[in-house]
Amino acid sequence: MRILAAEWASAGGSDSWPLLPEGYAMLRTTCSAFERLGHETTAIVSRRIGPASRHIGATRQVIIGGDVVKAVSDLSPKFDCVFLIAPETDGILSALTRAAEGKTRVLSCPSWEVDILSDKAKTLDLVGRIAKSIGVPEWTAVEAEQRALSSSVQEIGLPCVVKPAAGAGSQGLTIVRTPRDVAVATARLRSLDCQRAIVQELVRGKHFSAAFVATGGKLVPLSVSSQLVDPSQNFEYSGGLAPQPVAAQPMLWRDLSKIVEETNLQGLMGVDFVYDGDRVYFMEINPRMTTSCIGLSKIIEPGIAAALIDPPSRLPATTGYATWRILPLTATLRYSESLAERFLAHPEIVSPPFPRGEFYVKGSSRFLACTTGEDPTASIEEMNQLMERLREMRLPC
Repeated sequence: MRILAAEWASAGGSDSWPLLPEGYAMLRTTCSAFERLGHETTAIVSRRIGPASRHIGATRQVIIGGDVVKAVSDLSPKFDCVFLIAPETDGILSALTRAAEGKTRVLSCPSWEVDILSDKAKTLDLVGRIAKSIGVPEWTAVEAEQRALSSSVQEIGLPCVVKPAAGAGSQGLTIVRTPRDVAVATARLRSLDCQRAIVQELVRGKHFSAAFVATGGKLVPLSVSSQLVDPSQNFEYSGGLAPQPVAAQPMLWRDLSKIVEETNLQGLMGVDFVYDGDRVYFMEINPRMTTSCIGLSKIIEPGIAAALIDPPSRLPATTGYATWRILPLTATLRYSESLAERFLAHPEIVSPPFPRGEFYVKGSSRFLACTTGEDPTASIEEMNQLMERLREMRLPC
């Protein structure tokens, strides 16, 4: 089978959207997985990913320098399937998906589903209506201006979370602990040209992600992963560990199955939730491949790619544990092909750092690594040993 794969930023994206190691790593993971199954994969990439394009894992590459949506639209009819990776922000994922729909089989989530689940208010309402065991923190949708936000913060109570009503990840999110933080939240939303926001109760507990494949109104669980997030940095995500089952997992899958069945969700997706040791609290549904799939692809048999093409009827087997980290550079270096190649010479590194202009910038240029082991401790120890080897080679991490 001939498969076309594209990740928004790696395929060119826009000048305002930075190259992210997690996006490149998801594309590389997907292409390599399809190739291992015997499929011929073509990746849409741009010159901005530099030497990393040689490691993407696809049989062929189509290098473009302009409109990614147009490239997907023009190329889709020539392939049996298309798989798209992009943020929901600004309708990017929806636009890419619509460009392929009706021209070939789309393995990623359909555009109608992306449109619904990208709207956090609609999703919170949906889950609150259908789920019986999953808790939905108190929330309200409001105009993204300071007076309206202040009123909603008073209504929900402190501390709380303010975030865009549409978007991906923790982009634009602010933890509001004092009334003064409302101004910070307003400025952050304004910088993203955000018109609507969600004000939500802050729930305390451990952060997890549940990955699954939905097809024909049925849910097939893949795995639950822990999430490394930093509350002091507005829940910035820096990695995870899988599998990480929780006691409430059976009721989580039951409620998610009800949501999938009632709404006829399709495709590979992930649900973010908080577990306080007693109850599961829903955060959001990501209608796309998530970063956890980079780790899961190394420990799930027959694998993520196989589940996309022919969804299994039962929970796939896991062969160990995976740890993944998004790690910053500790020095500012001039961009060079040799430096990227030195990172990628290590099989555990799934994505090299990407430069900001001419330089790898200290603290903002990051790379992504993934290690495995027979138990959680072994997978974490492999990560520690990798970091030590990199430092011995004088790589800045």
